[in-house]
Amino acid sequence: MSVTAEQRAPSDSARVLSYDGDVDAFSGIEWLLTNKRGGFAMGSALGLNTRRYHGLLIAATQPPVGRIMLLNGLIERIAIQTGRSAETVAEISNHRFTDGTIHPQGHTYLKRFEIDHACRWVYQIGDVEITRELYLFDDRDECAISYHVKSPGRTVRIRIAPLVSVRDFHELLRDTTDDRFGFVPGPKQIMLCTDACELCIGSEQAIFVPDEDWWHQFHYAREAERGLADSESLFTPGCFEYTFDPRTSKHPLTIYAGVGSDLVRPIEESIAQHQGHIAAITDHVRASGVTAEPVLRLARASDAYVVGRRVDGVLSTSILAGFPWFADWGRDTMICLPGLLLTTGRWGEALQTLSTFGRHVQRGLIPNRFDDYGGRPHYNTVDASLWYIHAASQYLAMSKDFDGFAEHALPACLEIIEHYRRGTDLGIGMDEGDKLIFAGDANTQLTWMDAKRDGTVFTPRHGKAVEINALWHHALLAVSEAVTSHDAALSASLRMLAGEVAASFRQAFWNDDTRCLYDVLTADSAYEDGWRPVPDIRPNQLLAVSLPHSPLRIAQQRAVVDVCREHLLTPMGLRTLSPTDPAYQPRFEGDMFARDAAYHQGTCWPWLIGPFVEAFLRSEGFTENARRQAREFISPLLAQLDSQCLGQIAEVYDGGDPAAADLDQRPQGCIAQAWSVAELLRIAILIERGPIG
Repeated sequence: MSVTAEQRAPSDSARVLSYDGDVDAFSGIEWLLTNKRGGFAMGSALGLNTRRYHGLLIAATQPPVGRIMLLNGLIERIAIQTGRSAETVAEISNHRFTDGTIHPQGHTYLKRFEIDHACRWVYQIGDVEITRELYLFDDRDECAISYHVKSPGRTVRIRIAPLVSVRDFHELLRDTTDDRFGFVPGPKQIMLCTDACELCIGSEQAIFVPDEDWWHQFHYAREAERGLADSESLFTPGCFEYTFDPRTSKHPLTIYAGVGSDLVRPIEESIAQHQGHIAAITDHVRASGVTAEPVLRLARASDAYVVGRRVDGVLSTSILAGFPWFADWGRDTMICLPGLLLTTGRWGEALQTLSTFGRHVQRGLIPNRFDDYGGRPHYNTVDASLWYIHAASQYLAMSKDFDGFAEHALPACLEIIEHYRRGTDLGIGMDEGDKLIFAGDANTQLTWMDAKRDGTVFTPRHGKAVEINALWHHALLAVSEAVTSHDAALSASLRMLAGEVAASFRQAFWNDDTRCLYDVLTADSAYEDGWRPVPDIRPNQLLAVSLPHSPLRIAQQRAVVDVCREHLLTPMGLRTLSPTDPAYQPRFEGDMFARDAAYHQGTCWPWLIGPFVEAFLRSEGFTENARRQAREFISPLLAQLDSQCLGQIAEVYDGGDPAAADLDQRPQGCIAQAWSVAELLRIAILIERGPIG
């Protein structure tokens, strides 16, 4: 078989899946490509869109947000010469409609799916092989779709019709009026204009033939599962036509789509830059002594979440919480920063992130969200500021850059401590009696367990939350250590306060009945000290053991780990509530109210494997036996890199029924979550390298 178009072979890191004819299984495997500015492409290995978020190009019009679905899919017709005037015709795309039919049925020709820096679908039509390759350019809202042909000397005609919506990526297109799109056709491109943006689709090789049409009742099964609207209509402005001639066609046919008219850019140059960037990340991980391929895959996955955001006119680094629907938030950014930026050696971006958030500290609070339209930042958490101090101290411990820390992060750390001590917004303050931090009221959700819908607070945790006070104790000692050689008096003062906090913590949070920690102390005048302890067994208590500075005695640390291991640990991470609790919910399913109700009431979160494994290792002294067990704890999650979203880890999993033979922990929520990847990567490296700070 001769090759009539240059074929890029998959890289050594590519995942290759052979199609076995199982439509449901292959359409349940998803993929994700990102562009460093909040834009992305995602879909299924089958090529069948099952979500409103599936598409070949979703642009970030206000990076990293303001996301617009531009190019939903394609209709692809292949005509292969079989004689002087005869052809074999095949269609290689597939779409599901509301009546359950799939049309066309391009998967009947599908041989395999591949993903590395790009996605590829390889189709076999008789003795002709067609490879469709999708590539997303870094730092541009632009994609390239290339068609590579292997043919034994016969011409192959390709006809490609784009399906577009140009809609907010959360919405579905219902408007099918003729004036929705203004467009300007040309011989090799089409420009579609809407109020949202201008979408240009073009090719240097193919001819564009205008032929406006609407396709209706596309069905998205995953939206139906979430109790949401699940169908829409899509527009096609015409088609691109090109003929591969074995005598003259030496390059693949490439179609570009993107925002604006300046589209064509050398693919090979962009790929080389991208691969060099990823190689630098994985090389840093290897240099730390970690060479296992699953961990290197996590390192590659980590890059998807690191984006740019302009704050006060200055471009800075930020971290998207998850794909497809989350934005960048302060809490998520600070939890993720050690795993995504520090373990991968991205010191400059880490310091830039700390500097940006540090400049916007307001009365001791860092923003949980920068305004997408240039307005004032939003402040609505109690833990984000304390996670900031942890991230800053980890930056100092790993980079050894005291000057950068002192200039860009230390002032914010000191301001946070000062305002938490004397009291600040959101009802946050330090109890002068026991030096513990309290926050919020019955109408607020200031910790990470913040689910609320239709006025219902599903996990009320106002008062003195266990992880907030573990973070508070750690923050005092981390800053004390950082300034020891530069301000001995301040260091001693912070260390003394931390000692008082630790003593109060042990007295207030230790539950002799369960041999672990209360989850929260709620203000209640019926109790002598004014605080009612809530005995829910939750994973938040692990931070009192996993952080570098623990307020607990070693026997208490081990007891906490043992209880969490018994009640909360699963192969996919930790449950958010013990299954013995009457409020436990084993399944994360149903409409959005039902899902929010289960979000922190038993649903399993992969990111919590980080605090659990670190708590386990610290309580066991990082012995070799403890490291061996820790590798076993994370092994099932590493295997998830080949599960729902290839190369990524989902946001949550079902908690499952512990009495059942099989927990049946289905991946749920965002299919690619920054916390999940960051903490699994961080802890996988920690197991091998040992603690730093």
